[in-house]
Amino acid sequence: AVIAKYARFYEALVFIFSSLAIVPLSNLLGKATEELGMHSSDAVAGFLNATFGNMIELIVATIALYKNMMDVVKASMLGSIIGNLLLVAGTAFVAAGIKEKNVKFSAKACGVSGSLLTLTVMGVLLPGAMLARADYDHDDGQLSHEALAVSRMASIVLLATYVQFLFFQMKTHRDDFDDDDNDEQPSMSVASALFLLAIVTLAVSFCGEFLVGSIEGVANSFNISRVFISIILVPIVGNVAEHATAVTMAMRGKMNLAMSVVVSSSTQIAMLVIPVCVLFGWAINRNMGLDFQLEQSIVLLVSILLTQFVTLDGETNWLEGSMLLAAYVIIAGCFFFHRNLDTLQ
Repeated sequence: AVIAKYARFYEALVFIFSSLAIVPLSNLLGKATEELGMHSSDAVAGFLNATFGNMIELIVATIALYKNMMDVVKASMLGSIIGNLLLVAGTAFVAAGIKEKNVKFSAKACGVSGSLLTLTVMGVLLPGAMLARADYDHDDGQLSHEALAVSRMASIVLLATYVQFLFFQMKTHRDDFDDDDNDEQPSMSVASALFLLAIVTLAVSFCGEFLVGSIEGVANSFNISRVFISIILVPIVGNVAEHATAVTMAMRGKMNLAMSVVVSSSTQIAMLVIPVCVLFGWAINRNMGLDFQLEQSIVLLVSILLTQFVTLDGETNWLEGSMLLAAYVIIAGCFFFHRNLDTLQ
């Protein structure tokens, strides 16, 4: 990826090599975080998971914010959420359903996270729906001061709610989220895990910059929307290790662990990463708001509702997994064939 970038290879090659580099790096990042969690209490482990669980998405979003590519930031965040809720959950349900006719999991933990995601629909989408086209200054295409104020206020509220959720998960209702079967022992020291975490984070930062910088070139070369690249391709690359973990746990019959990966990651993106991006944009003078495009707003709402309906009873089967996968394919197809989504530059 480094050679392709500085030797000025085709942007497509830079994108491919950067994506291939991020895949094992995401696995190492998850390994380092898991090892640190094993050395600490449940509360600290939960905090580490919340902080580093979606580090790749946060790094990519931060780089895109610096480059003023707001549509890439929003699309990649949306893609991470729907990828977890539809693609990963659907694949996990199908994998588990092949071995067992009906697969059960904890509906209580999924219900709490599902309620938080529903709150995100209001916090993220309602400001844009209320202000609609009035959000933009027609002279320069930028968000108005009122729209930015609403977005930043909603982001602060979502962050505060997520902090409450962490306290709920790690303190007052810890038994509802603990994994009683998890008796693994750490395989590396705290110092080694911290060193690995620092090195991998640095490497991901470089690869993330290459990846974001090549999106425009890839979109132009292959005549596809960069929103499609950001919603579908980038989240799959960033979450591939997490996806593999969820599917593997489902195949082993550990459906609670699989659903924990799926739901907690989506909740972190919605309640933590998106608000942090809005507030970070505020700090660096970037007009990052919660003004998702209409198509993206509908996709987020339908994905959350569909997943809640499927997981409501705490039981699933391969057919429900297939329905989630079908929904993801339809969404991917819509963004692939709609070439005119890049309206917000």
